[in-house]
Amino acid sequence: VVIDCMVEHESNEVIQQLGCAILAILASTENLQVNLSIAETDGIDMIVSALAGFTENLVIQTDACRALSHLSIDHESRMLISSQGGLILLVNAMNRFRDDIDLLEAACSALLNLSSDAEEQVLSGSSVVETIVSTMRHQVNSPKLQEKCLGVLQNVSMRSKNAKQEIANAGGIGAVVFAIREFMGSPSVLERSFTTMWSLAVLEDNQRRIALEGGISLVINGMMANIEYEKVQKQACGCLCTLSTNSENKTLIRDLGGVDAIVYAMWAHYSSDLLLIEACRALSSLAVNVQTNEVMIASEGEIGAIMSAMRRFPDSERLQEHACVAIRNFLLSADNVAIVRPHAAELEKLMNLASAKFPDRCSERAKQVRASLFAS
Repeated sequence: VVIDCMVEHESNEVIQQLGCAILAILASTENLQVNLSIAETDGIDMIVSALAGFTENLVIQTDACRALSHLSIDHESRMLISSQGGLILLVNAMNRFRDDIDLLEAACSALLNLSSDAEEQVLSGSSVVETIVSTMRHQVNSPKLQEKCLGVLQNVSMRSKNAKQEIANAGGIGAVVFAIREFMGSPSVLERSFTTMWSLAVLEDNQRRIALEGGISLVINGMMANIEYEKVQKQACGCLCTLSTNSENKTLIRDLGGVDAIVYAMWAHYSSDLLLIEACRALSSLAVNVQTNEVMIASEGEIGAIMSAMRRFPDSERLQEHACVAIRNFLLSADNVAIVRPHAAELEKLMNLASAKFPDRCSERAKQVRASLFAS
């Protein structure tokens, strides 16, 4: 009835306003049957039409954005919204009402869903990235909005190298760094920030940009300030691992206490194999600087944390693999061999176990570890 009325009176602003409000309420239940019924009876068409036809009506724009944010939870609806120009209309609404938090949050929620599988060409052509970065810089006091914006950047960044470059060129790295700095006490914002930075850091140029923006020190500070939050720590370890593929960043991470932060995370969340995998990956990268031919001098902390992870998760192939790589890399230094040698018997058992369970992933690395430990 509501949609039929909107169709019949498409140019009537009052009816469109009431219709969008009702559909927003109905869609907010996120009941699959209700949302399918709205989509199948041209509800999405009418919401998009209202967005396009009443661009100066804040109430219509907000309720339409809110309705689309709930209706875009399934793939087919997202495709329908995008094909009808909904994505561009959401961006236009954000640019037009830059000071209205309710509209911005609703539009960002919709874009967060739509950006997960919209065509990259559509995303690029609709100025999503520029609008999101501008919104993050304009609305600096809303952690909820910042988190949603970061989610959109994360989705776009994960598409391709070109997308990562586009975000960097639009000032996205600075926006992510700003979010970390301003919302250091918000674990949800930090998790999104670290995930987005991790994705952006895949590009070598972005690794340098992140360092120049002060991003590395902020990641480490964020880890220390939020040690109890497993997801924050996991994403931060992954971020540091990727950033450390740059030689200068590797040194900077070490100097700023990044290794200690990783080890603290490993002990604080010793029951999370997913975190320990990322931590071992980060330590294996930090252990060796190929460009300078240097090996980091380890301590009991790093070695002990890696061995503890191997003991706790003997059946995790990825953890055993990355732990073997990390130990192998540390033992490229004779000084580190001397530090590890008191634990040689136990370490040999761990290497033998990893080799037996995962020969393709671990046997060669374990052999190298044993060779370093028992070299005359």
